[in-house]
Order: sequence, then C-alpha cells, then structure tokens
Amino acid sequence: AQCVVDDCITVPDQLQRLFALQTQRMEAYRMFEEAFEAYLQASPHYDFATYRSVVSEITKSFQSISTAVTEVQECLRVLDRPDLADAVQEIQSLESGRLKLTADHQLARQAVADSKHACHPADSDALEGDVIASKRRLGEAVQHVAEIMEGLRHEID
Repeated sequence: AQCVVDDCITVPDQLQRLFALQTQRMEAYRMFEEAFEAYLQASPHYDFATYRSVVSEITKSFQSISTAVTEVQECLRVLDRPDLADAVQEIQSLESGRLKLTADHQLARQAVADSKHACHPADSDALEGDVIASKRRLGEAVQHVAEIMEGLRHEID
C-alpha cells in the first residue's frame, strides 16, 4: 500500500496506530488460544469444523492487522524515519514467525492430548518436551516483539 504524505500525519500518530494494532493482534491471539482450548477440551472427539471456522475468522483479522501495520511502516518511510520503519518491519517478521510458533505449539499440545486417548500411547515425555520447547520459543518471540515495541514507545515520550 502506497502512503500519501498527508495521510501519514506525524511519527507519534503512526506509532500510536501501531500500538493500537498490536493490541488488536494480541486480542486475536487470545481468541485463537480460546478457540484452541475449546477444541482441545473435546479430545478425542474434536469439533474440527467449528474450530476451522473460528480460525478462518481469526486469520482474516491477522491479515487485516498485518496490512494496516505495513501501512504504518510505509508512512514512517515517507516521514523519513527509515529506522522506525525497519523496526516495524522486524515486528512484522517476528509476528509472522510467532503465528507459526503458535500453530506448532498447538499441534504439540494436541499430540499430548491425543496420546492420552491412544491404544498405544506415544512417549509422553518426548511429547511433553515438545510442548515445553515450543512454549519457550513462543515466549522468546513474544519477548523480542515486546522489546522492540518498548523501544518505539520511547519515540513518543
């Protein structure tokens, strides 16, 4: 999306918009987790159709947020703040990775749930290890985004 200078307003305005979008993104992650928890509670009789429908809506939300964040990034470039635009680009990259890590973490958790209902349970220690490892990687990604956002917050103050 190309940004028109008049639409970009000011750097602080763009950063405030970014913070609002990140809040929306965090809410989308919360909804994603709630939907997954409800799905997992039904183990071993999953309601995949309902879960898929919710995930489809959440995916649209993530795409809309991502598009808007890219517009903020473009405006920061127009406002001659390539340093801030690069930070926003890094957030976008980290958030893309975070979404994949979230899905991996959910799959690991489902594997643990599935193993509890299997006739021949898989090695539960290995599966639990996968959950712990995926949760750690996810936490690291969230922390990295938070650090960048904190640095951007100082640009407003």
